[in-house]
Amino acid sequence: NNNNLLANNKVVLADVRAWGEHIGVSHKYTFMSQLGRIPNSKWARWGPDTYEGGDFWHLTSGRLRDLKVIETMWRSNGIHKPNNPNQKVIFYCGSGWRSSLAWVLARLMGWTNVSNYDGGWLEWAHSHPNSRNHKIEIVGPCPEPIWVVENLENGGRDQLTEHDDDH
Repeated sequence: NNNNLLANNKVVLADVRAWGEHIGVSHKYTFMSQLGRIPNSKWARWGPDTYEGGDFWHLTSGRLRDLKVIETMWRSNGIHKPNNPNQKVIFYCGSGWRSSLAWVLARLMGWTNVSNYDGGWLEWAHSHPNSRNHKIEIVGPCPEPIWVVENLENGGRDQLTEHDDDH
């Protein structure tokens, strides 16, 4: 049973969408109206809205954030590197393109038991019985301030800082 796998932390569904999408408030898709998320998924971050990312790279330079920083963001939301063959992380987003980036980043981090649900929320919402009736668990406001990475002048290392200029 899939619910048992989720409850036992053997499978983590990682939602790579904006906060408003994750809590079922809004999205910018013009081809679908369903709001929400797959039940029991964890927020893997993305950026301020459907088409504007930025949590995985610097908005001003386009440079990828340090992988340790991305992994720390995920870990703070309950998404951890699978430690044994019985654990798995499945990334999903609205239609598969954002989650594929998260999958690549996880593989670059050395995560091996990860996959991408390329149908994402779009497929799940259209094919899952009564998806519109599923309760959306509101977990509180968007974590503020947004975690961003700044390249420090002293040594040029990336560091996790609380700052919201990039958003």
